[in-house]
Amino acid sequence: MHMSSPRASWAVERLLPLPGHGPVLRNHTLSARDGVIEGIVPTTGENVQAGSLAMPAFANAHDHGRGLPTLSCGIPDGPLELWVSRLGVEPHTLSFLNAACAFARMAQSGIGAAVHCHNTQNGRTLLQEAQGVAKAAKAVGIRIAFAVPFAGENPFVYESSAPFRDIFDYPDQFPALSASRYRRSLQEGLDITDALAELESETFHVQYGPVGPQWTDRATLEAISARSASTGRRVHMHFFETRLQQEWADATFPEGIVNYFDRIGLLSPRLTLAHGVWLRPDEIELLTARGVLLSCNISSNMRLASGLPPISTIIDKNMKFGIGLDGMSLEDDDDILREARLLRGLMQTTQPASLARVTAASARRSASMP
Repeated sequence: MHMSSPRASWAVERLLPLPGHGPVLRNHTLSARDGVIEGIVPTTGENVQAGSLAMPAFANAHDHGRGLPTLSCGIPDGPLELWVSRLGVEPHTLSFLNAACAFARMAQSGIGAAVHCHNTQNGRTLLQEAQGVAKAAKAVGIRIAFAVPFAGENPFVYESSAPFRDIFDYPDQFPALSASRYRRSLQEGLDITDALAELESETFHVQYGPVGPQWTDRATLEAISARSASTGRRVHMHFFETRLQQEWADATFPEGIVNYFDRIGLLSPRLTLAHGVWLRPDEIELLTARGVLLSCNISSNMRLASGLPPISTIIDKNMKFGIGLDGMSLEDDDDILREARLLRGLMQTTQPASLARVTAASARRSASMP
């Protein structure tokens, strides 16, 4: 919770704790010093503003901090693999302004923390762009976990691009198909992570962000797993967002990609997977056993034709999950309450037998800060 004054207090009619952490309190005063709540005590009713409510801020479990929504840039919604190829038309903006606009929208909707998966506008200036994001987080007063992107594999298709060129009658008219692309080395990514760690503050924390297994080589995944284990730093990664990604993983990892993650030590409570639309029950069971978290991004999955995550199985297996907007809320307004209602509404429409396990309290908990 961010406050601009060093000392402040509020007398509220109702105080909602994080679900499962106590009963609703009535007529209490919250006191804070330097932006940190230090006391909650009963108060008399006459000091309370009628209808006032205090509750924990929401957390956006997965986002990209797009100050300019993609639709406003002329990028239509559609299947992810096609949609990603169109992102190059986004106008280049100062990273501070881009992130500040996104973070301000989040703060307006009650979000106090978010995971920011950074999309670089210039791969050679990631460090400077990240510094702008850190500045924006401080200016808005929102807590940001910055996932440093590690990528470089399969930029166009989930295999060699040579067959991809063959579908074009005149491939030389598309030099990007054969041009060498700038690719940060693993060591460069690790060095940037270490440099950004020096900027960590109350509003800015750093995580490892292998963008997705189909875009990251095994050496990088294994190095990040080892670094996370030795430093305690979290890892955040896109995973099984589309059926094509699941089919690629099945063909590339005969042992099963989740089993591979487990073998290299990547599965732990430090890992968050975003999307998980195409997870199978046995994979969910293993992820749950290892304490892995999942970010469910319903609006994004609908807009990008990815499908819907297996919420019923996730709940049956007691897997911990949060709600992410992914920079793709239905109305581009970063309304996380609407996102929570959407998740519950989908459950009561498609799987009414499971509705009893998705109460309003559990939906709010999945959208709230821990």
